[in-house]
Amino acid sequence: MNGDKTIIYTVAILCLVAAIPAALFFRKLPETELLPSEKVFVNFSTVPVAVFAAKQQPAFSGFDCPVKPPMKQPLPPAKSGSPTVADVVKLPPKVHKISMIYFEDDATKKAIIDGHILKVGSVFDGNTVVKIEETRVQIRSVGKDIWLNMP
Repeated sequence: MNGDKTIIYTVAILCLVAAIPAALFFRKLPETELLPSEKVFVNFSTVPVAVFAAKQQPAFSGFDCPVKPPMKQPLPPAKSGSPTVADVVKLPPKVHKISMIYFEDDATKKAIIDGHILKVGSVFDGNTVVKIEETRVQIRSVGKDIWLNMP
């Protein structure tokens, strides 16, 4: 019984010794000054603020969009007579892109070119698929054969 009282008194004294410095420390905390940006948040108010007090901005619906398409440039006046070599503009050939080649055997060869699912003999954009191999496709465009390789 005497040992139990000793343990209780020892624990009580240790708690008291630890509590006194903690109470003094937390009682004497220095007060900090708020920064101006922090004061804005502390003084927050739910009162609505008029954003367009000086001039009301117009509201747009889907039919009267303020963004207009670019103006078309007027074409130069047509010259009389036949066009010369300088008047004819040659466009670069269109670059076709292969997305996928499905090659299982000779009966099931397909390719996706420019979003079109094609097989041998298919025609797209004036081009004909001549041959499909595992990594490339041959097309005929304006009488000229072109090989398209997988990227």
